Amino acid sequence: MDIIKCDKGHFYDADVFSECPHCNQRINNEDVSEESEETKLVVGWLVCTSGEEFGQFYTLYNEINSINGVSIVFNDELSRIYVDLAGSEVIPDLNNRELSENEYIYDHDKLRIKNNTFMLVELCRDGFSWKKKPVDERSNRDMLKSMWKCRVCGVKNEETTNYCFVCGAEKPQE
Repeated sequence: MDIIKCDKGHFYDADVFSECPHCNQRINNEDVSEESEETKLVVGWLVCTSGEEFGQFYTLYNEINSINGVSIVFNDELSRIYVDLAGSEVIPDLNNRELSENEYIYDHDKLRIKNNTFMLVELCRDGFSWKKKPVDERSNRDMLKSMWKCRVCGVKNEETTNYCFVCGAEKPQE
């Protein structure tokens, strides 16, 4: 296995791919460049919590995402993320069990791919969807007011969560 890092910071196996599969995704055997005509919307992240890629993350978009040989797809109708085994080169473990069929994955689920364990951080959850647009700017401000700022990394988190979705730090007590 020859793991290398592309110019944009993605890791991939050079023994399997001639160029970075994250920069040059293939969907239905057609090349899709990063500058796609359609707007790619972020739907979540896979953050490596242990293994060779510890601390790295992959951004998941509203399309087919290939992460280390595993196909991770966003279902636009349901606003859910799932592992597509038919499009995968590797069978991952989900929460310490091997997948045998396509399965939806949820916020903070653990996905083991090869020698790495990733945690899913969903953006499209708890009522947020790219389909819904705020009625006015006030609704955006109200949403931001109901968030807490992590004292460790400075990221804003939803009020309903007790841990920072980036660094895992506990929500400060009022």
